[in-house]
Amino acid sequence: FMIHDMAMTDDHLIFLIPPVFFKLTDIILNRGSLSQAITYDPRLGTKLLVLDKKGKEKPIEVKLPAGVVFHHGNAHIDGDELRLQTFIASDDSSMRFISDWEGPLPAQSINHPALHEPVVNPKTKKLISD
Repeated sequence: FMIHDMAMTDDHLIFLIPPVFFKLTDIILNRGSLSQAITYDPRLGTKLLVLDKKGKEKPIEVKLPAGVVFHHGNAHIDGDELRLQTFIASDDSSMRFISDWEGPLPAQSINHPALHEPVVNPKTKKLISD
């Protein structure tokens, strides 16, 4: 899976794992460009993974709607809520735009990333909102 960003609080490491992954065989065998070896599978959804920095708690893993994760802004604890501000696009149109960017710019529309704030209760390990 393609993960290039994470967030931290004093006690947690937070990862958003989008349904974007590399076809390693295509990369190893040099079958096309790197952008052609990237696959988006929205059926998998996006996974929010919260790890306890001390390793004493079981990881929190919740499923969010599928999307392409860009970058995180901040993560913090607010009472019993762990909040993560992040930018997520609802599909892979921006990735397709970038991979097609070898010649003249394509006229396709892009679903731009929007700010989201998934909220998890670390004690109950439940998603409060996505």
